[in-house]
Amino acid sequence: MERAILHIDLGRYCTDSIPGIRPDITVEVPGYAHPAERLRAVIRLQGETASARDAYLAELLSEEATRSATLALLKEDRNINNSEEVEQYINETAAEIGLTKEWQSAQDLVRETKGKEEEILKLAIERYRKPKVELEE
Repeated sequence: MERAILHIDLGRYCTDSIPGIRPDITVEVPGYAHPAERLRAVIRLQGETASARDAYLAELLSEEATRSATLALLKEDRNINNSEEVEQYINETAAEIGLTKEWQSAQDLVRETKGKEEEILKLAIERYRKPKVELEE
């Protein structure tokens, strides 16, 4: 069973009050069961909202992209050694769909918080590779 725990109202981005933003958001983000498709959707959503230069939204989308990319790599049975490999996968995906500029622009907004995101990813990779198993006595 999958439940959404985060809901972002993109209504404020669907107005004519923000220059460069289209009056509608067309991206639907699939669930975690389809992480590669989810990553593409998150990047497209960043592309649709990029001109708003909203650091909070960029940070949320960056974190979601990192989660989705990590899951996609694991689902593809690819060995992840570090956070740079996940970032590279995200950047390659953004390039594939023609949104490198928009993605990088958003990443520039969240430079200060990327370190924390990378620490969390490093810990997740470590735990995935060497899970702590408590033995019952």
